[in-house]
Amino acid sequence: MEATFPTYQATDSPAFPLTTRQTSGLIADIPTQIILTEYLDKRFLIITQVGKIGSLHLTSIDTPTIPQLTPSPLPPPLPHTTTRTLLGPRDDTLSHVYASHIAAKTAAAHPGDDRPMLLGLALDRRVASIDEEGDEKGVQLRKVVWEGVLKLLEKIGLW
Repeated sequence: MEATFPTYQATDSPAFPLTTRQTSGLIADIPTQIILTEYLDKRFLIITQVGKIGSLHLTSIDTPTIPQLTPSPLPPPLPHTTTRTLLGPRDDTLSHVYASHIAAKTAAAHPGDDRPMLLGLALDRRVASIDEEGDEKGVQLRKVVWEGVLKLLEKIGLW
């Protein structure tokens, strides 16, 4: 007896509400991959240097972005956010900083689009486990990785 399976037709419908973009790069000699999937109600962003999803954080925008009424030489402030850890260590400050800053910067770049962001973050052990006191070389590595991640996020068009 042979099993039968239903067939499905793949379509490239422009009305399909899901977009996925990805990029990768070498940051401080660490291969880094970024995958962004945008749904109607959320953004799902994975930043990985180890090939895993890592810890999951949900960040929502607390205050909607308001367009500036008068021109200013200063950039507008980033909106306030709330970040909850869904999976992984709850006291991981670095992950919360990544999640909050990326979500706020994204909301500022897309006024009126305050969708929550789900961030999967899996950084290389050399970056994630830096003790900032007295480890100048480690702090510099963390800064280089952060700046590299921001450039990759810009490359995929997040802002």
